[in-house]
Formats: sequence, C-alpha cells, structure tokens
Amino acid sequence: METVRIENFKCIEELDLQLGKITVLTGANSSGKTSVVQALLLLRMMISKTRLSADGEEMSVGCPPVLGVPAFDDIVRRGADTITISGDFGRLVMTPGEKTGNLQRYEGSSRVPVWMEAEDFVFLEAERIGPRWQSDLNPDAGKYCGAHGEFTANRLLDISVKFPKVSPARLCPGTATDNFQIQTDAWMSYIFGDVSLKSQPLSDKIAQITLRQPMGWFAASAAGFGYVYALPIILDGLTIPEGAMMVVENPEAHLHPKAQSNIGFFLGTLAAAGVRVVVETHSEHVVNGIRRAALSGIGLRPEEMSIYFFAETSEKADPIRITMDDEGELSDFPVDFFDQVRQDMKEMWRLVEQRGNIAESATEDLPDSNER
Repeated sequence: METVRIENFKCIEELDLQLGKITVLTGANSSGKTSVVQALLLLRMMISKTRLSADGEEMSVGCPPVLGVPAFDDIVRRGADTITISGDFGRLVMTPGEKTGNLQRYEGSSRVPVWMEAEDFVFLEAERIGPRWQSDLNPDAGKYCGAHGEFTANRLLDISVKFPKVSPARLCPGTATDNFQIQTDAWMSYIFGDVSLKSQPLSDKIAQITLRQPMGWFAASAAGFGYVYALPIILDGLTIPEGAMMVVENPEAHLHPKAQSNIGFFLGTLAAAGVRVVVETHSEHVVNGIRRAALSGIGLRPEEMSIYFFAETSEKADPIRITMDDEGELSDFPVDFFDQVRQDMKEMWRLVEQRGNIAESATEDLPDSNER
C-alpha cells in the first residue's frame, strides 16, 4: 500500500488514502471522490514536470489547468490557507501568492514512486468524446488515447500498423496470442459480445473507427455509445507499462450491467499485471467485477484492493475504507453503499402495504347489504 495524505484540498480536511494495486472511489455525488483524483493529478503534475525546485525553494507556477479552476481560493478548503499533499515520497505545499498566483513548495524524498515521475501515466476523464463519423489524426498524439479519448482513432490505427505485443498477464481469458489487435478485439468481445474494431484513414488528416458486429461492419457513429466510450480504456490498459498509474473516471457510463462488471474485471486484470489503477465509479457492477478479479487467482489478492465509500455530507469528506477477505466478504456495508435495490424494495413493500390498508379501510366504511 502507498499512503497519500491530503489536507485542506477542496472538501477534504484530512484524508489518509491507502492506494492498493487498485483503489476504488465510490459514493454520493459531490462527496470528495473527484477531489481525491484531482489531488493525485496535481501531485503527479508537480513532480513529473519538475516545475518545482529540487531544494524545496518556493516557486510560483499558478493553478494547474488539470483542476479546471482559475485560482488557489477555488481549491483550498474554507478557513484554511495551505494545501498539503504528503507521503513517503515527500511533501507538496501550496499557499496563495500575493501577485503571481500560487506558491508551491515540494520537499522531496529519496523514494519517489514510479507512477509519480515516470513518463507513462494515463488519465481518462468522465467527459469523453462519443461516436463520430470521423476523427482527426494528430501526428503528436503520442501512445495513449488522451484524457477525453480524442486520440483513440490514432491509437487504433497505430496498432494495426506496428503490431505491438501484449504482456502475458493482460491476455483476455480464454486467449493465448499476444497480438495487440487480437487482444483488443478479444477484450471488447469479452465486455460487449462478439465485436471487432478497426481504424481506417479517410485521408492523411482524418480516420474513421468502424465496428464489426454479427450484422456486418458499421461506422462508430452508427453503433452504441458504449463501444467508443470503453475503447480507450482497453487500448490504454493494454499499453501502459507495469508500475505506471492509470486513473479512470466512470468506466461504467453507457454500459449494460454485464458489460460494467466485465470492464471491472479488465481493470482488476491490469492491477494484477502491475499497473497502479485508481477508479472512480458509481457502479456496483464495476466493483463486483474487480472483486471477481481479486478472487480469480490471476495475481490480484483481496488485500491489495482498497474501496473508499464517500457518504453524502455537507461538512467534509470522511470516507470509509472497505476491504475484502479471501472469501469475498466486505469488511463494511454502510447505508447507501450499493444498497439502493434493498431501499427501493423496502419502500415499495411499504407502499403496497399502505395501499392495502387504505383499500381495506375503504371497504370497512361501506354499508353491508343488510343495512342497504
């Protein structure tokens, strides 16, 4: 486990986050999940870009654009004047600058995790590009799909030309070949059912993603949103090297519950293969897919998984850490932790009983035949 301590960042007053091989952030809306993701992104950006001096000298670098906010006052917890993110790797301190923005000081450590300074790091936002008739080809796209999936057509075209290999630990269940294109199709079929994908250039500047289903080949824009939304997760997951970090927001969006569970299993497979995975999700099916992976003997042990549940609150983020034992049992099951079916069924039974009582009362109030 890697412990990251976050202090006075947005709704977080104090939080000791234990990052397992895979860390799941779930819970109510606006309860702190995205704040944790943003804190990790901020830490990663500050260290990897080396925009802070090595000797701990303060530097004014402004608020990182990854947070989507313009100023320090927008990200510091109300009543505080300093943001701190710390751990065995060192300590990042942010304070407001008088004229030039935010002052940030990094007090380094000799032990910096690979995911903080390695070139490879993947972040897939919840807001991703949906199916398009065509996509722009960008020569500077790099080897990942981009935070919004904007380079997915590039990546799919690259793998059809360069024939990269997939590590044995990431092979789709029931397959043996390490061909990247075959593994991409295998995992997409594992998640959705029989499907193949390819990217074909329409010119030197644009390409089109097409899908083969049992009925034939279709442009991505003519298929379901879920395929194109999930594809960057598969492509980047099969590409990112061991030791690096992959952060995925809402992998379940636009997916059927079975597909949600299967993409959770894929993310668990990546964690077993040595990728540090952080997932923000509202789906119990994604969580259960990860739990299946932890019990399947592929290399991810239950104790290497961290689940954080953020309850609805107006005060401060105070998540409950939930662990799983070797029999698949969870250490805690707080109210609102994927128990909505139980809550809804309980309410429906109450309403049915109430309707029955009303009907019975109305019948009792009717005069009998003798009285009439």
